[in-house]
Amino acid sequence: MFEIALVLMGMLSGIFGALLGIGGGTFVVPLLVIFLHYPIHQAVAISLISIIATSSSVASVNVYNKITNMRLGITLELATTLGAIAGSFIGTFLKGNVIALIFSFVMAFIAYFMYFHKDNEQATSIVQTKSIYASSYFDYALNKNIEYDVKNLGAGLAISAFAGAFSGMLGIGGGVLKVPAMNAFCKVPIKVAAATSNFMIGVTAAAGAFIYFGKGYIEKPLYVALIVFGVILGSKLSMPIIKKVPPARVKNIFILFLIYLAIEMFVKGVK
Repeated sequence: MFEIALVLMGMLSGIFGALLGIGGGTFVVPLLVIFLHYPIHQAVAISLISIIATSSSVASVNVYNKITNMRLGITLELATTLGAIAGSFIGTFLKGNVIALIFSFVMAFIAYFMYFHKDNEQATSIVQTKSIYASSYFDYALNKNIEYDVKNLGAGLAISAFAGAFSGMLGIGGGVLKVPAMNAFCKVPIKVAAATSNFMIGVTAAAGAFIYFGKGYIEKPLYVALIVFGVILGSKLSMPIIKKVPPARVKNIFILFLIYLAIEMFVKGVK
């Protein structure tokens, strides 16, 4: 029964992780800590491995559908990976309740920021001067071609470094910071931001996972394998949903889950 719960948890994390571009780690960590009472450092380690699985299974599909901005992803990943290595080292020295509280505050801030920020879904007529990162994709939910360009790359790189640090520290893949950052500061449509984040998070998580593995936080490989299996299965099930869900709904789902997880992890951190 416990093994089935792990697979179902992985499926839930994989579906929402792929849909929102956050890798599933945002759900794996609190689910393991809150419902299965895992030590938070072990939960972070397992989460980072599950994020690698999510990214590997979803990224190729998004690239094929021409939603992912690969040039932007590769550029931002340089800063994200360095941040992930630093964050992983820091995370191994922090107490569990401190990590839970940091997790809670980060989730609450991002939910607040995304709620009050207007989406950037740019039409073809808006894009005039194009950079090397300019691209377009067809949105099946809106039934039209969305053309966009990337702005404020410097801000995107800075936030990506912080996202990497939080990824390594909290086991969340960094997507919860990179998706809103690409949407708000780089003016990238929310679906492109989610797809590009999925493309990046596998590398980010791998950088952090090696640190936790070396510290001995991955004790039961079978349980990890079951969660990873569920994550991959859930990621595959999410593919038809990604095409049909309107961008505004993706954002609203994201915000609601962030608020819920922020509250749960805050309660866990203050106990």
